[in-house]
Amino acid sequence: MTGQAGMTAYHLASRHFGKVKILDLWSLTDRQVLDCLPRGTVSAGRYGTFISTERPLREHEQITRRCGLPLPDIVYNAVLDDDLLPLFAQLGYVVVYHQVGRIKNSEGQKFFPGNEEADGYVAVKRELALAAACSRSRSGTGISIRRSSPPLPPHAGGDSKGMSVGLARQPEIP
Repeated sequence: MTGQAGMTAYHLASRHFGKVKILDLWSLTDRQVLDCLPRGTVSAGRYGTFISTERPLREHEQITRRCGLPLPDIVYNAVLDDDLLPLFAQLGYVVVYHQVGRIKNSEGQKFFPGNEEADGYVAVKRELALAAACSRSRSGTGISIRRSSPPLPPHAGGDSKGMSVGLARQPEIP
């Protein structure tokens, strides 16, 4: 589930066509989350619906009853709000990737300012994170992620050994 599908969703769907479902909070590529919320409770504009990450997580029991849509296995987005951390913990998610930085955009753009803060993250259901080879690091400072197979090329976030690079912080899985 994400509000910022972008290249991550594109590559996941391309590589695992028919095996992944991307829940789009902005309802640009699919309407599953939007259609599960009560009519008239979501405003929309020219960029989509802007359903917050928090809303379907907080309302997951009603959404599951209404539509049969379970909690997503993975949640990722461009901004990690402070109020999401306790909600993730309550629902059994662990943040396995978190990167803080800036997004440099064209100054003439109206949608995003020319120099936007970024606080990207990936949160995964704890049992899946553990099953996917995320484990406590020896130093106790975070998780270690095993080699990708096949190795990712440098332009896709890998190094010559196929390891993920550029992680700003690797939180520890409790």
